Amino acid sequence: MLKFTLLLLVVTIAAGQEIVHRRSYRLCTYNQVDYDKCLHTIEVAKNNSISLQLECVHKNDHDQCIEAVRYGHSEMTVLTGHGYLEARKEHLRPVVFAREDNSSLNIAVVPRNITVADLQEAPINANLSNHRAFHAAAFFNLQRGHDICGFMQVNVGPYIRIEDSASYKPNENEMLICSNLRTADFEAYERCNVEAGLQRAVFTRSRIHRSNIYRIQQIFKTILKQFNAKSSTFNFFGPFSGSDNVIFKNNVVAFDVHPTYRNGVNEKVFNQLHCNDDHQPHDPRIIE
Repeated sequence: MLKFTLLLLVVTIAAGQEIVHRRSYRLCTYNQVDYDKCLHTIEVAKNNSISLQLECVHKNDHDQCIEAVRYGHSEMTVLTGHGYLEARKEHLRPVVFAREDNSSLNIAVVPRNITVADLQEAPINANLSNHRAFHAAAFFNLQRGHDICGFMQVNVGPYIRIEDSASYKPNENEMLICSNLRTADFEAYERCNVEAGLQRAVFTRSRIHRSNIYRIQQIFKTILKQFNAKSSTFNFFGPFSGSDNVIFKNNVVAFDVHPTYRNGVNEKVFNQLHCNDDHQPHDPRIIE
């Protein structure tokens, strides 16, 4: 009887950790274009005899995908920084992190003749309806020890502008303020920026065997290797059906198994950078 009980316990633990390898791993998507891209990727892989252990599942929103992963109806889902907190609450964990290039970073721009006192007290001018700009502005206020939601409502100077490095036109009368509140010229924007987001990441259940995690990681490494800008068949990281940043951003250059925190913005810091409820954290009409 004791041997049977021990055997049953071992089997139960093994089942809970999913030691049995799957033939394919289900990716839960919550936008129609994401789902279509997932299906297209599988089709292209099949047509080119590329082994890709991937299936596609579609739900109505990211909360449903998080639930699907938690209860085993899917093995994984891709979440932005805004999904991390809810995923953690549901006992999910990230196992793949999308590393992006430095082509587009939020920078803090000020007049070159700004005083130290003005720099400390100057209000921030940013497009608060843009997620990345919002977090950059909130993070900069946090670095100054200000109320993170103390944003500028009218254009009076001197003030700090949050700009995208990809579209900013360098001006000899302006300079950058880094996240450590030091100054630099625009040429140094890769180290002097106020980017404050988290990487898009692939989340799975917390209790999943490491061999299955390895196979999930291999799926995305295969996609990066086979379906990139140099591929003659399909660029997974280019526009799809007229949309950019589908599933992952266009400027992904690698997949990592450990996160990279720009400017020290980890999950704990990122979760502070909100001014109201999680449903509309970036709508400037309701930011408090």
